[in-house]
Amino acid sequence: MAYILPSFDRDYLNTDSMPCTLALNISVSINQYFEKRPGQQLTIAHIMAFTQRSWVLAPKEANSAELILAVYITDHKRKVVGVFTRSRIDSNGKGGDKFQTIANEDDEPGRYGVLLQPADEATWNRYVNAYLPDTKMENQTP
Repeated sequence: MAYILPSFDRDYLNTDSMPCTLALNISVSINQYFEKRPGQQLTIAHIMAFTQRSWVLAPKEANSAELILAVYITDHKRKVVGVFTRSRIDSNGKGGDKFQTIANEDDEPGRYGVLLQPADEATWNRYVNAYLPDTKMENQTP
């Protein structure tokens, strides 16, 4: 596998040809990681962990997404730093491919999480380090 880690910039993605996609902003998690661990490298495992945890979203729409993009906002641009698909099994050996309520006392009510796996190598390398075009606010997930 030759997965690319975020290190260089590319052009904006043409979203007209993309499959159904959910973009999740993990900027706060990345910033907090580097505040606590200056000089360390960010790995695919870190990006995946930040992306699969609690989100306020509409699970019905989220569950229809074929790809889940991890996005980092830099200079008011949304840079893709990871591309994932929903895992087909959870830790109990059952279906883990749906966004589900998180029963964690640290999270606010109404938050959802999902088990993820990195997208295949070609898909990962196609989207990582590219920028998402600007969208209207009503189309964005917090």
